[in-house]
Amino acid sequence: MPDQARAIGGSNYRRERRLIPPFGDGSNPNRLANLLDRTLSRCMFAPFADLQLMEDDCILDVSDNNRLIEPRFKLAIEDADELTHMLGCNLSDLALSLSARSRHLRRYEQLHEWPMSVLPDSVWSPTADQLKPLQTGRGMDFVLAIRVFSSNDRLARQGMSVGKALARKEFSIKEPTDSSTFPFEWVEFGGSTGYPEELLWTIKWHDADADAYDRPVNEALTVLANSKAEEKLSAMDAASGASGLAWRMLAAEITVQIWTDVLANTEEEPDEQDNETLVGQTFMRLASVNGKSYAEIKGLAKQEDSLSELRGLVYQLLKVVQ
Repeated sequence: MPDQARAIGGSNYRRERRLIPPFGDGSNPNRLANLLDRTLSRCMFAPFADLQLMEDDCILDVSDNNRLIEPRFKLAIEDADELTHMLGCNLSDLALSLSARSRHLRRYEQLHEWPMSVLPDSVWSPTADQLKPLQTGRGMDFVLAIRVFSSNDRLARQGMSVGKALARKEFSIKEPTDSSTFPFEWVEFGGSTGYPEELLWTIKWHDADADAYDRPVNEALTVLANSKAEEKLSAMDAASGASGLAWRMLAAEITVQIWTDVLANTEEEPDEQDNETLVGQTFMRLASVNGKSYAEIKGLAKQEDSLSELRGLVYQLLKVVQ
């Protein structure tokens, strides 16, 4: 890595939330606006080391949910010479910054900043320690931004102070939205909540009657987890070789309980095309693994031996031990 490249860590770094208007020299603002829009268009990323680079957002596969994110980035600037000509600056006056954001934790960390004259030629990855404060198993965002790195008179006249954002591109790693996921909240148990302080998690059904199972999972329930365990679970997952096992085990056990309740409390077979309701999603996912009929799948929730089979199917779906 060239000496001029510098890493800037910490959430106290001041962020420019707005992009500058396309001032340039004022002669062709639309041209500059279009140029800024495509400047970062060829930048690519991958959320894990075993996936190919891509130009767009990533929705995690069910098997990747709760897996530690290990991103790679290919940094490429489109029409850099034209951009600097229109702005009246040198390439070394601009910088490319890369930041990470966890919406769940409401944290934002700048990972690295390079003068645009010395961008890395090869694929670049942040360290595990840099991402550790943001890892939740629930996705992450990465923000690339071109900023003013060192100002000159012409940039100053256009209101482009050091740190001003010129262009931005985001990559979002999102959670899957099928039946193996569920609304999830960390809650401080005990006191007025009515939940024992020692409880790890519980399912809060929004409606006690059977109609709850005929609704999308987001409308049917919320999983509440003890906030005292959040830091410990994160630490377990950050351990060498953990590979998200703690989160996958927790998700699997919660999923087993939800699907057991669904199978035990619904009578009518869902439509084959039903992938919207909780009962339809449950049947669709289980049938995709074992190919059994609805009646056979319902039997999995009726006795302990069958419940072990159901648990095994859920663990297979979530690839807990693979």
